[in-house]
Amino acid sequence: MDVRADTSLEALPRGARRRRLLRRVAPFLIGAIAVFGVIATFVAPKKPAPAVAEGESGAAQLVTVIPAAPREFVRTALVSGEVRPVHDVQVYGPATGVQIAEVLVDAGDVVAEGQPLARLDAGVANAQVLAAQAQYQEAKIEQTRTADEFARIEPIAESGALSKEEVENRRAAAAAANARLAAQKAALAQVNARMQGGFVRAPAAGLVIERNALVGEFVDQKPLFRIVGDNKLEVAAAVSEKDILALKVGQIAHFKTSDDAIVEGVLRRPAVAINPDTGTGEALFDLPADTNVRSGMYLRGEAAVESVSYLAAPQTAISYASGAPSVFVVVDGKAHLTPVTLGPRTGDYVALLSGVKEGDVIAASGGAFLLDGDVVRTAPPAQLQAEASTPRADN
Repeated sequence: MDVRADTSLEALPRGARRRRLLRRVAPFLIGAIAVFGVIATFVAPKKPAPAVAEGESGAAQLVTVIPAAPREFVRTALVSGEVRPVHDVQVYGPATGVQIAEVLVDAGDVVAEGQPLARLDAGVANAQVLAAQAQYQEAKIEQTRTADEFARIEPIAESGALSKEEVENRRAAAAAANARLAAQKAALAQVNARMQGGFVRAPAAGLVIERNALVGEFVDQKPLFRIVGDNKLEVAAAVSEKDILALKVGQIAHFKTSDDAIVEGVLRRPAVAINPDTGTGEALFDLPADTNVRSGMYLRGEAAVESVSYLAAPQTAISYASGAPSVFVVVDGKAHLTPVTLGPRTGDYVALLSGVKEGDVIAASGGAFLLDGDVVRTAPPAQLQAEASTPRADN
């Protein structure tokens, strides 16, 4: 600062000195005021927007609505059980004391009726056949001898040359020889049929599901093979006592496999008795021949037993805000919380047994934040989805 200027300022009277200082700082004060004004413009709070009156569209919540209408509800019966053969064929060896020389089929093979399954030890098998043939020949010789003896005495039976007792003895011996021959003939036929040419043969066509035959083992009294006769399977399903009388022959049931595939079964035989311990009966459902289901699987199934019509609403329309099941019934643009009694469910719908009447407009969705008496805007489901997918600009 210029010393001379300061000296001259001090020499002035007090009033003049104050006026001169004001003139010097005035520009700085004006600039500061301007700066504070600009800052105040940006940081000052905005005035609140005027409230929208109740009933105007901007204050009303948008909800989808549907009318309460009748819907068919199908009651189903649980029919779950094990898969098993309709004809379970157990194949045994033709005779005891005979060894298996060769196994010709394995589990998983499809066989025809009479097809060889295993070859037997020819020596032992042939010996049994030869023994039966020998016994038959002995019986035939004896029958011929006794028949000839009786034929020789028969013409003189009445002459008195032989006693009646002798004649009857000869006649009885011939008859006994005839009976023994017939028995040995039947035994020989049985051995030939049983040995089946030295093979274990399939008594019926079907799928082999078990093979217990081993080379070198004796075919004593044990099952060597197990066959699903005609490759037909069934489900032995346990059915609740309350559903047994509702199931009819020919009824369709849908069974689910472990990989969620659906297989249809046809009721062949309803349950004929109730297990008092479980309260269930066994019903038999035939499975199609081309199914991938295997014997021994456990399938869970359902069969439709009756169809009933109820007023219904989507499950999304049910509110538990009041502690009990309720729906919002929309009347004149307002949502009224209405208690209801729920019934059975089917898919996404639930039956309304009481509380609403047919044609009542129900908030199907969008009512999660509604209160009784709220003003609402209504739209069908498609309109709400369209508005929800449309981007909105922030105000």
